[in-house]
This record gives sequence, structure tokens and C-alpha cells, in this order.
Amino acid sequence: SSTTNCYNAGTVIGNYYVGGVFGEARGDISNCYNTGTVIGNYYAGGVVGYASTFNISNLHNSGSVTGNEAVGGVVGYVFGGDVSRCYNTGTVIGVEYVGGVSGYQIGDFTNCYNMGSVSGTTYIGGVIGYGENDPIVNCYNIGSVSGTDMVGALYGATSSYGNNVYNCYYLDTCGTAKKGYSRTAEQFASGEVAYQLSQGSIVSIYFYPGDSWGQTIGTDAYPVLDGAKVYNGYTSCGDEEK
Repeated sequence: SSTTNCYNAGTVIGNYYVGGVFGEARGDISNCYNTGTVIGNYYAGGVVGYASTFNISNLHNSGSVTGNEAVGGVVGYVFGGDVSRCYNTGTVIGVEYVGGVSGYQIGDFTNCYNMGSVSGTTYIGGVIGYGENDPIVNCYNIGSVSGTDMVGALYGATSSYGNNVYNCYYLDTCGTAKKGYSRTAEQFASGEVAYQLSQGSIVSIYFYPGDSWGQTIGTDAYPVLDGAKVYNGYTSCGDEEK
């Protein structure tokens, strides 16, 4: 089954499986968003609390999310689902397994970003709190990240110790570096990161395209999904590569 084109703007409060749109979801989810406040205990997410799905795509959250374990700006816990084209701009606060987009992730994770502040204690990441062996590809974080143990600008920890992170970037002021590439605000604004994301990445024999990424230079301070194409030379002006 699949669910699409849903949103929530109200406050949602609960204990287990708490989400702005879905507490627990089974099946494909796309084109949904949340602007309301989400407060939970375990498995709390801005859009989805707990997801056991095949594909999660085009979700975004701007509301604050607060919880204890497995807390994410978009989804709290993903069990075996691929996440793509999702982003968060809201504040995310938890204790363990806390991420700007996903708190705990099992499944491929591609073309996502976080702009909200992320804080907690253990396994705290700007994009993912804790990830299994599946790759994290073509993502970025500009939100501040704080915690006490296993803290990272892109991820808190992964089961393969970061060897599965490809073509991912973070703002140089946002937190402790692990894998990924540090970039300044000026580099983000110039279109450099958008161009690099748009090139995609090869992981083993698989190619993960990044053509969703773009940016209107002078208007967008950071890359956006479905933005204006950025050419080599970091300009979105004109029809030819610069």
C-alpha cells in the first residue's frame, strides 16, 4: 500500500510511535509534510514516528520534534526502507539516536538535507543519528549538532564506522567532523556544493543520481531539491556550462 499528499499543522503528543502525520507507517510514503509540534518518548518523527516501508520520498518537516529515543526531524526510526528527497528545518531534541532527518536508519539514504539544530546525548547526527550498513549518499547538513557521545555533523555513528558515506557535505561551523566534506557558508552560497551534489555518486557498482539538486545563486543560500541547475563554475545563469 502507499500514502501520498498528506500534511499536519497541529500539535501531536504521545509516548510510542509519534509522528506529525503517521505514528507508524507500513508501505510507501511520499509528498507529505508537517509544520506542527511533535512531542513523544520513543520513535518520534516530524512526519513519521516508525516506518517499516519500501520507499520514503519527498517528505519535509518544519515543526519542532522532541523525544527520548529514535528521534528524527522527518522520521524517528526506519526499518528497512529507502529514504530519499527528504529534508528538515525544525529543531530536533532527544536523548539517544537523534538525527536531523532520521534518528535510526536501516536502508539507503539519498538526496536529503537538514537545516535545523539537533541536540541530545548519544548517537546524535546532523542528518542521521545512527545508520546501519546501507549507504548515505548525496546529503548535507547546515544545522548545529550537540551531544556528549557519538556526535557528528552528518551522523552520530554507523555500523561500518562511516565507510558508507559518499558525496556528503556539512557547514564548517555545525559540529564535530567525521566522514563527509566540510564547506564554508560562502562555498555553499556559491553553488559549489549544489554542483557537487548534482553529480551523484557511485557506490560499489551502483550509481546514485544527484540531478534533483539545484540552486538559484544570489537567492538560495544553500542547495535545494528541484532548484535551478548549477553548472561547473558554480553559476545557475545562462544555458551553457560556465
